Order: sequence, then C-alpha cells, then structure tokens
Amino acid sequence: MQRRNSFDCKSRSDVRSARCYAGGDGAARHPYHPASEINKMRIVEESELITERGFRESATKMMPRRTTVIAITGATLGQVSLTEIEVCANQSVVGVHDNEGVYSEYIFQFVKTNIGNMIAKQSGGGQQHINKEVVEKEEILLPPERLMQKYNPIIRPIFDQIRTLLFSTKSLVKTRDRLLPRLISGKLSIENLDIQFPPGMAQELGIEPTATEKA
Repeated sequence: MQRRNSFDCKSRSDVRSARCYAGGDGAARHPYHPASEINKMRIVEESELITERGFRESATKMMPRRTTVIAITGATLGQVSLTEIEVCANQSVVGVHDNEGVYSEYIFQFVKTNIGNMIAKQSGGGQQHINKEVVEKEEILLPPERLMQKYNPIIRPIFDQIRTLLFSTKSLVKTRDRLLPRLISGKLSIENLDIQFPPGMAQELGIEPTATEKA
C-alpha cells in the first residue's frame, strides 16, 4: 500500500460564518456545497453562494474539479461524490484531490469501493462521524504509472461523457422550469406550433394524426 505526497487531503474547514454572508452585498460569490448534498452522483452546481467577504473571513478553501468528496458526519455520512466544478464546503466534508491529475478518476472509484473501511471507524455518541484523521491515514493502493497510461484513456472519456450529460440535463431542467409556468399561465401559447406526435402517442392523447403523420 502506498500513498502519494501529491494528494491533497484536507478538511474543508468551518464555513458557518461564511454562510452568514450568503446572498450578501453583490460582491463576488463562491460556490458552496454542504455535506447534505454529497449524496448526488456528481456535483455539477452549487447549493448556494457565499460572498467574497464570507470566503475570506472563514477557513474554507476551494476544491478543484475532479475532487473526491466524502461526507464525514450527518445523515449523508459515508456518501462519496465527485466535483465537476470548483466548490467549497463545510467542516463535514473532506476532499481528496490528486494535484497532478493522473489519479483523479481512480481515487474516486477506489474511495467509493472502500468507503466501508472508513465508516467502520466512525465514532461519536449522539451523531456518528468519521474523524478527518481517519481519512488522512487511509492508504490508497496505487497502480504503477504504466498501468494508468492504459487505464485513463479508457476511463476518463466515460467520466467526461457523464459530466457532459449531467450538464446537459441541468440546462434542460432550467429551460423546463422557465417555460412550464408560462405555459400553464397561458403567457406562452403553443396554438400555432406545428407539433407532430408519433401515431401511438397521438392515439393515446386522443389527437387526430395529421396527413403527414399518417404517411
């Protein structure tokens, strides 16, 4: 078992004070993600924003893209996700990042597979948690670089495709949320739109197929 010195494994320190400045005074804002949201497949958007002042006056730090994040307390204890944006978090989240970028996807899969070992070391009476030190002492078995040269060309495009699809979904959801209220209220009319339904759907909706659709 070995562990690279280039891994950045730090607790994203307490940003409770920073959250007091959420929304703030129009200053530059930083994306923030709490432990309660680590149960998502990937982190492609922030849960909220903190201002520049809040970011400076707290001990939080930005986690780069492709950081493996672990919830170490609360209801999402032991949940693992991967950041696809730069984001900061609170003291209930630990991020593991390969500064060289060679092992980013591998680290995520390794931690996801072996998270049970960390959960088994949880402590606390009222609210169970994993100590940051437990994560820091956890060893990561690394393949030789010659193997990574074969691994990354296969795995990285898959991760990139997942990222692309999630961002596309995010964009479509925003478009839906903007259009739906206008459609329901009648502000946006679809009366003059030439909407062609497949025959099966037209029959299900009780719509008479057009000549083109029949053809």
